[in-house]
Order: sequence, then structure tokens, then C-alpha cells
Amino acid sequence: MRKLNYLALGVSALLLGACGSPESASDSETVEAAEEEEGVFDPMVGTMDKARTVEDIANSRNEELNKRMEEAE
Repeated sequence: MRKLNYLALGVSALLLGACGSPESASDSETVEAAEEEEGVFDPMVGTMDKARTVEDIANSRNEELNKRMEEAE
């Protein structure tokens, strides 16, 4: 009876092993694929970068306006 259980366990393991993909990716390929995938925060990061750029432009214009106001006084 135990031999039958071991046989069933072995057959089950072989069947589960056969369900894997025929091509296995190497570790470097897996890392590269993970880096290429877009994360959930990627759109927000782009929005934040854009906001920083706009803020920098606004600050430079404000400094220029302040400089001209001081010259006008």
C-alpha cells in the first residue's frame, strides 16, 4: 500500500513538473523584463516631474519680476 502511495506521489510530481513553460528564462532576462514593466506609480512620477518643471519655471519668472520691481523703485 505504501508503494502505491509513493508511486502516486511520484506521478503527481512529474505531472506538475510537466505543466511548466517549455522555455525557462535566465535570471538576467527575468530582471530585465521586470525593469521594463510599468509600475503602478509610474504615471504619478511623471506627473510629479512635470509639476517640478512648471514650478521651476514659475520661480524663475517670479525672480525676474522681483528683480525688475527692485530696479523700478
